[in-house]
Amino acid sequence: MNVIEEKYNWAYPLTPRRATTLLVLHHEAGSGSTAQQIHNYHRYTNGWAGIAYHYYIRKDGSIYRGRPENMIGGHCLGYNSCSIGICFEGNFENETMGQTQINAGWELISDILRRYPGISVKRHKDLNQTACPGRNFPFDTLTGAENPQEDEMISQEEFNQMMDTWLAQRDAAYEPKWSMDAGSYGKAKAKGIMDGTRAEAFVKRDELAVVLDRLKLL
Repeated sequence: MNVIEEKYNWAYPLTPRRATTLLVLHHEAGSGSTAQQIHNYHRYTNGWAGIAYHYYIRKDGSIYRGRPENMIGGHCLGYNSCSIGICFEGNFENETMGQTQINAGWELISDILRRYPGISVKRHKDLNQTACPGRNFPFDTLTGAENPQEDEMISQEEFNQMMDTWLAQRDAAYEPKWSMDAGSYGKAKAKGIMDGTRAEAFVKRDELAVVLDRLKLL
């Protein structure tokens, strides 16, 4: 699979995504736009950082990189921090997808599913109030899954469960790195400076304050 790399002029720095639990499928709702044209529209008309999708698949089967895959997108309100977005050229409210584009989409989706075990594939309209990716979008063909109901919306409880599962899988697969090998983390736990959980997690300001207090630096 060949992904065409594009160079974009971002309006502001992108933010890394810490979780990937969803793959959201979109359509262009137009015809003939290039990845750069979408980027310019999202940046200069919508006021976003730039192209909101991580991938853009043209009708000829060419796959273009949008945002870097590990960065937060801007394609699905409320779910950008945990999702990858793929956009297909065309308006599938009033047209059908050709086999060449279907083949490219299937290959990309299969690759993402392989690299993110347990990720859930959704249409944009399954998560937000929109017609995207259109009534003629070949969801079943691209994913091999049953077509979800139009009113199927992921709840906050379901989202929290997905996040808990992902974090548990990540922690179970975690391998100690140099910071753990040095033995300092074990000493910090023994002295009560660290609580012994979430060794790889970022430290929040309130948590840092507790650490500094335990070190008698406050």
